[in-house]
Order: sequence, then structure tokens, then C-alpha cells
Amino acid sequence: MKDRVMWDDEEDDIPTIMISDKPGVTSSALFWPRREPLDNRQYILDVRRRIRGPIIKAWAAVKPSGQGEMQPVELLVQNGRLFVRLVGGVAGRVYTTALTYDTPAGQETWLITVPVNDRLERSPPIYPPSPLFGNHVTWPTVIGWAGMMPVFGKLEPEVPPRYIVNPALLGGF
Repeated sequence: MKDRVMWDDEEDDIPTIMISDKPGVTSSALFWPRREPLDNRQYILDVRRRIRGPIIKAWAAVKPSGQGEMQPVELLVQNGRLFVRLVGGVAGRVYTTALTYDTPAGQETWLITVPVNDRLERSPPIYPPSPLFGNHVTWPTVIGWAGMMPVFGKLEPEVPPRYIVNPALLGGF
């Protein structure tokens, strides 16, 4: 696995996972470092060596989900790297971030584990409102009268995202 997935923490102190182009690489053992419960932190998934062609669209979602749980609030794609900002999280909870992108060659999803420090964990534990993926954030964003704005929707397991667009951004309907 060492020659297939590399860890790089030199991108301005942003935790980065680099995926190689070797066959057999899966997301079964990918993780970002432990974080604090209320962190607002950016992470990078670098797939430059794996993809052929540009990333056309991408989205990110986190499970478990619900009020007070970790959620993605920003997604940017630049030169084969996916930058995702994750906010929040419950102490002691282990989250799964799904990063999906489309290229001319097809679609690929990476599942990345994100543990939250258990130092402040409550006893008894609080169960998440939903064990499923919650709201997702997409790239590219919708450009409207109010400037650039993420498009939010709901991602259910194994279902592509639905895009919700504010009609006011489409010319004042």
C-alpha cells in the first residue's frame, strides 16, 4: 500500500492524501488525521497521477449526518486536487467523507475516514441523528447575482446528487 497511496503534509500544513496510478488502489484504508470536535479544517485529495483529463464535476458528503455532526461546507477542484473544508464533529465519533468526481473517463468515489478526538467525549455517547450521508457540497458552484454560491442538496447512498438551484439566481423568476 505504501507505493499506492502517499501522505503529504507539505501543502501549507493541509493534510493531503495522494493517490497513485497503480492498479488495485482502493479507498478501504484512507484516512485523514484525528481532529478536534469543532475544527474548521481543509483537506486535500490529490488524484493528479490517477486521472486522465480534467475533473468535470465533484461533490463531497459526510456520514453520519445531522445537526451538530461534521459537514462539508466548501469544495474546490484545482489541477487534479480536491480541496474540501470540513466543519464540526462530535467528540469520539469516526466520520466517513465521500469524495466523488467525474472525468471524461468516468466517475470515481473515494471514502476517507476522519476520526474526531475522544478527549471530550460525553458519557453515555450521543448517537447521530442519521447514519447516512447528509447534505453535500458540489463543484463547480453556481454563479449568480449574489456572486459564487455552493449548490447544496441531499446525497443518499448509491444515488447521484440532485442539484437545487435558487430560481432568483437564474434571472429573477
